[in-house]
Amino acid sequence: MRLPRHRVLLAGCLTLALLLHAVPALAQRAPSDEISERALATSNASMRVAPDIDAASGILVTDDGRVLWSRHPNAQRAMASTTKMMTALVALQVGHLDEMVTVSKAATKIQDGAGLAAGERLSERQLLTLMLVHSANDAAYALGEHVGGTIPAFSKMMNDEAVKLGLRHTHYVNPHGLDQSGQYSSAADLAKLAHVLMSYPVVRGIVVMRSARIPGRAGHRTPRVYGTTDELLGRYHGLLGVKTGYTDKAGYCFVGCARRAGVTLTAVVMGTQNNAARFTQASRLLDWGFRHVGIRTIASVAQTIAPVPVSGGENGSVAGVAGVAASAPVFDLGGPVKRAIVLGPRVVAPVFAGEPLGTAVCSQGAKVLARVPLLAEEAVRSTRTIGSVPVSDYLDRTVEARVGDVDLTPSFEASIAVRTRLVLRTKVAAPVSPGERLGAIEYTQDGRLVVSVPVVAAAAVPTPGVLERADIWVLRTWRGVFGGPKMAVRRISGS
Repeated sequence: MRLPRHRVLLAGCLTLALLLHAVPALAQRAPSDEISERALATSNASMRVAPDIDAASGILVTDDGRVLWSRHPNAQRAMASTTKMMTALVALQVGHLDEMVTVSKAATKIQDGAGLAAGERLSERQLLTLMLVHSANDAAYALGEHVGGTIPAFSKMMNDEAVKLGLRHTHYVNPHGLDQSGQYSSAADLAKLAHVLMSYPVVRGIVVMRSARIPGRAGHRTPRVYGTTDELLGRYHGLLGVKTGYTDKAGYCFVGCARRAGVTLTAVVMGTQNNAARFTQASRLLDWGFRHVGIRTIASVAQTIAPVPVSGGENGSVAGVAGVAASAPVFDLGGPVKRAIVLGPRVVAPVFAGEPLGTAVCSQGAKVLARVPLLAEEAVRSTRTIGSVPVSDYLDRTVEARVGDVDLTPSFEASIAVRTRLVLRTKVAAPVSPGERLGAIEYTQDGRLVVSVPVVAAAAVPTPGVLERADIWVLRTWRGVFGGPKMAVRRISGS
């Protein structure tokens, strides 16, 4: 039987509506999106591997602040209830979690609240939990009013903290995030704020809760239970929180933090199309990040990093090896990992095995991944003469001083710089034997003496004979009476 045309059209419309409801919003790539802070338009390869994200703006950041992907990260937009992250931060810094708060009548009039009653008393901890888990606007208002005295005063505290944190594209007018002129933030600022907020153990414990529980209203024993607005909890592996947000002006927003295999990422999506879309887009962004970021070994203990030039030694260089093992998150789209060797003014023999020589700075792009102490793999003997010491029995004669040998391997702290100081005797009496100690080179770390290297005579100096002594006495007397040149001791710089 053939159906009437209007029924066919109706059935088609219903089918299309069901399909549109079931399929998430189409994702997007934009030429202005950036991977590792480089626009996709400048790299065809990046365009192919970039995440498909349907959001007005967003960002994906590692725990150490490296931006993996971004779209208009500094665009100032309404941020809805993600505002409550700053409300929580200021309350934690200024307030006291066990202090009781009396809910004002003004707080109860705020829309999209938990139905708090004027005059009821809840602790700051209970309000903080209700605000972060259920996103209750009345709880945020009550908390801000209590901590700041007034909402304008609390908003100023929020803005002061934003300046302190360097949130240059953020401004607050209220503590709950309802649309209001002058209330805005950016994806980059929200990611930075989330990182700071998640440093508080109490926050990490709250934002993973599936529900918030507070006492029942007066006369009711049954506690009030409010579910979380974070629909990724329990569904996304490794999710740590953090905060949802929605208003007509902001659209659907989500700040999500997750950790897998030692890598922690924070994703921010702003201005998505619906409730489901914000979680879909955030999940897609996090998944993409975990595919492309992994913990990689940067250096292994005793791994040869680079040769280090040595002056005044039997060898012109010594192998610099890693003093500690180092690993870090490496972004496979961020370019090669490079090492830069940072040494002191110069490395001078003698050098001891295990002696710190400098630092290997490992970086990827502009991001420093690790700083690895660089140690000498083996000892290098000194072959240099480093000064001269006057021989008191003569007028202008000196004995050359050279670096002696040390029959031990001192124990250095790998991460502490070594400082050396040359100490020479002001004079020595004849006879002087080769190898006679004339001073020392002291190796110290943080003021602690690690090893003292002897400085010894390079040659013999005999005692002057009788006639020579007489000549010396006459010349000294002449100079004492009439003046004359005086021997200057050659001062030697430290090694």
